[in-house]
Amino acid sequence: RLVQASQSSLNNAALALVMQAVATGLLVTANVANEDYSSALADMIQVVNKAVAAELIFVATTNFDKALYTEGCDVEHLLEGLGNKGITRLFHNLSILAWAVVIAKGVELLAPWEENSPLFKFISENFSHRAADMVIEGQELIVNLMQ
Repeated sequence: RLVQASQSSLNNAALALVMQAVATGLLVTANVANEDYSSALADMIQVVNKAVAAELIFVATTNFDKALYTEGCDVEHLLEGLGNKGITRLFHNLSILAWAVVIAKGVELLAPWEENSPLFKFISENFSHRAADMVIEGQELIVNLMQ
């Protein structure tokens, strides 16, 4: 019963994260409609964060499902559910996800400064056309090689 309650709680938490991701996705749509792209980007990061966290929780509960609903050694399935394939891996992956969100938030905080900085303007004015020309030349080369 304890394993079943734990598995049910994990599944409910993952479903709640999915619903939060859907609601935040609607907020992204509203921000894009209002042309508030910086808020839309921040909310999109949250959508991805919630969706990935929910997926990680669902994956971590599969070994508990095996222990409850399949034939075989329940103790082995439970140990796998608590070990590297289950909860331990879940917490490790969630910590990586948390750091990814921290890095994304840091970039989001720096983005307005970069857009208005003289250095960014100089780089974009001088190198964006050259980069675009190089991409076009590369595409033309690929097309010529394919013929």
